[in-house]
Amino acid sequence: MTQRTAMLDMTASDAVARQVQTIRQRKNWSYSRLANKAGISFDVLINLIARSDIKHHRDITIDEMVKLAGALEVSVIHLLPQSVNPDAMSVELNFENQNDLENFLWQIQRLADRLRAFS
Repeated sequence: MTQRTAMLDMTASDAVARQVQTIRQRKNWSYSRLANKAGISFDVLINLIARSDIKHHRDITIDEMVKLAGALEVSVIHLLPQSVNPDAMSVELNFENQNDLENFLWQIQRLADRLRAFS
């Protein structure tokens, strides 16, 4: 299986978790350091990003993505799969079912509302 095929088989949360792991490892940070900097408990962080080792993990929320991106000093867009160009004008996302799509759109709307509140 190629890296691209493996990326297509992942959920969006799996891809974000992989990106967070990659950036954390590049910075040579422990899980504890990232959790502390992000203001997320160690247990929650492990549940979110150590996904391959945990059978019943949960998906990353937009709020958690914002916290993790801030702690890692990257933009949220850089937590998306590496196959996505941060300068691209469009992004293709695949969802396993209608519920996942609706949840994603709801979270994007929440993020947009929060960003409008800052302007």
